[in-house]
Amino acid sequence: LYRQLHTVRSVLTPIVIATILGAFISAAIAVGLAWWLGAPAEVVGSLAPKSITTPIAVEVVKSTGGYVSLAAGAVAITGIVGALSAGPIFRLLKVSDHRVKGFALGLVAHAIGTARAFEYGEKAGAFAGLALG
Repeated sequence: LYRQLHTVRSVLTPIVIATILGAFISAAIAVGLAWWLGAPAEVVGSLAPKSITTPIAVEVVKSTGGYVSLAAGAVAITGIVGALSAGPIFRLLKVSDHRVKGFALGLVAHAIGTARAFEYGEKAGAFAGLALG
C-alpha cells in the first residue's frame, strides 16, 4: 500500500465515496433480503456484517445478539463467492483497471478477495487492502 500511496492519493475522493456506498449497499442488500423473506431479527442482524473480516464480524454480532456461527459462515461464503465470481464479472463488464479490480475485491470479498486481488498485481492488492481496511 505504501508503494501505491501516490496513486491512492490521486483518487482519494472516489475511494471514500465508493467505500461508504459499497459498505452501506452490501449490508442493506443482505439485511433487506433477509427481512423481506421473513427471517427473525437475530438472523437479519447476523447477516449485516457479512462483508467485513471474520473477527470484526463476530464481535459486531456478539454485541447485537445475533448468531456468531451464522455471521462467520456468511463472511466465509461472501469472500469465497466474491473471489470466484470476480474474474467472470470483470470480463463481462470489461473492467481492466487493476485499481478498480482490487478495490472491488477488497470491499466486497474482504480478506479472501484481497488475496485474490494480488493475483492481478501489486496495485490491485494494495487497493484491495485499502478497501478491506
